[in-house]
This record gives sequence, C-alpha cells and structure tokens, in this order.
Amino acid sequence: MNAEKLAEIESTRREDLDDRRLRLTIGLFGAILLVAMVLSIELSTMGLTFGSLVYGSNPLWPGHTATFRVGALDARTSRLIAPIRARVVLHDEMAAVAEGEAEGDDVAEITLTLPKELGPRPLLRVELETEQGDDAVEVPLRLADAPTAALRISPHLDALIPGADRSAGPLQIALYPNSGEAVAGLPNEVVGHLTRDGKPVSAAITSKLLGLTSRSDEAGLFSFTFRPPLKPQSLPFVVSEATGAPVTLGVPLDFRPVQLAVGVAPYPVVAPGATIDLRITTLPFRTPLRIDLWAGDVLVQGHSLLPATAS
Repeated sequence: MNAEKLAEIESTRREDLDDRRLRLTIGLFGAILLVAMVLSIELSTMGLTFGSLVYGSNPLWPGHTATFRVGALDARTSRLIAPIRARVVLHDEMAAVAEGEAEGDDVAEITLTLPKELGPRPLLRVELETEQGDDAVEVPLRLADAPTAALRISPHLDALIPGADRSAGPLQIALYPNSGEAVAGLPNEVVGHLTRDGKPVSAAITSKLLGLTSRSDEAGLFSFTFRPPLKPQSLPFVVSEATGAPVTLGVPLDFRPVQLAVGVAPYPVVAPGATIDLRITTLPFRTPLRIDLWAGDVLVQGHSLLPATAS
C-alpha cells in the first residue's frame, strides 16, 4: 500500500473521529439543557408564591394585651394578597397560652390577652390561608417586666416654621399640637403653655385670628381648636394679666399637609388606669388607617379603620 493510500485512510479515520466527538458534544449539551429545563420547572412549581409578614412588638408585656398584624406579600407584585385568614398561637414551654384568629381584606389583625405569668422563651406560631396557598411561620419573642422607653413629649420648637422669628422677651407661649404637628386644612387641637422666664403664668389670652378667648390655668396651660390656612403664618396672641398692659405675642406655627389630625381628651398624659378618648380627623381615604397604641416599646393594641367621611 503506497503512502498516498495510507494518507487517505488516515484522513478518513480522523474525520470519523471528529464527527463522533461533535455528535457526542451536541448530545451532552442537549442532555444538560433538558436537565436544566426540568429543574427550572420543578423549582418554579416548588417555590413559594408569597411571603408571610408578621407585624407586632417584641418584647411582650405579661398580664396585658398584644396585637399582631399578619399579611401575605405576593412574590411577583410585592403587594398584599387579599383576602387572608390567619391564626396565631402563643406558646410557652410547649403549651399554648393564648390564641386568636381573624380574617381581613389584606391584613388580619389579632389581639391576644397575655397571662400574668409567662416562661422566658415564648414562641408565636402564625398560620395563614390565602387563595395562593397556605403557610406557617414561627417567631421567637422575649418578655419585658415593664415598657422600657421613657416618656417623651416633642419639643414645641419642632412645630414651628424653620428659621422664623419668634417674639422676644420674658413672656412666651409654646404651642403643642396634639398631632405632633399642625395639619393644614383640618381642625387641630392645640395645647398652649404660657410662661414668664420659664415659670407658668395664669392670664387671659385672646386671638382675633383664631377666634380665641381663653385663660391659662395655674400651670400656664390653655387649649383651643382651629383650622389653619394652607400657607403657614405667625399666630398672634394677646396676653392680659391682672397688672400691666396687654402683651402681643406671635408664634410662627408651621402647618403641614399630612391629611390626618389627632385629638386626645382629656389630656395626652393621664394617670394609670384612666381613659383617653382618641379622635382622628382625616380626608376620606380609600385605604384603612392602621392605629397603634404603644406602651413604651410594647404594642399593646392595634386597630384598623376605613374612613367613610372627612372626620
């Protein structure tokens, strides 16, 4: 066999080998692609379509109440799923000590009454039912002998127009809106504090702009309700004491378009065991208002309201 024939045979053998390698590579790639497709389908069917949300306070305050809000967040749209049904059970050393269930359009709201004695490691189990499936989560909690956050009243300077001039002199009026800030376009309940050199003053107080005729008590306190204009401006007050000429004071109270005002009666701070009347004035929102009642760092009650009117 001559060299030319041998070269032709070797060339043919190499072509067959390359062809088999190519077919093997294509086959392996096809198999890998098929496995990847199957795995992706399996993972998409196994994956959760929503995430469970639990809102509440940690720690708990034994002997009082605790409110929890439960929702389901759609994994694709990041919106709450509606409707929803939830059941929560508080466990103490493997025993259920409190439980409750509720339904909601998008949030289920449940308030538990806690026993006075609880173990050191309470556990909250939450079970959800939605149109997209069910879920269950467990949340470890801790206890507090008493709320730890100290009482804080917002400084009256926070409610003023930034950089505005204030009346100078020993006689001063500080204003404390019950909402924390004055709300434009809505009735606002405001507590005023009249002082001279930092000490309370009892005197007659009037304001034509506000339609106010009042008198501060021995603690220097007085209150009034007014609907501020949309544009912030200084509020004039005339203070008349038993002796001396009347003094006009201007308070540059800021008005903010937050569309929600809070009123509290009889006072924002009361003695333990007393009752507080909470009034909320809003624009006619279409979404619920979530109202939280905190005792220090403990959420003891929560309520959801859907405003039907402007107040």
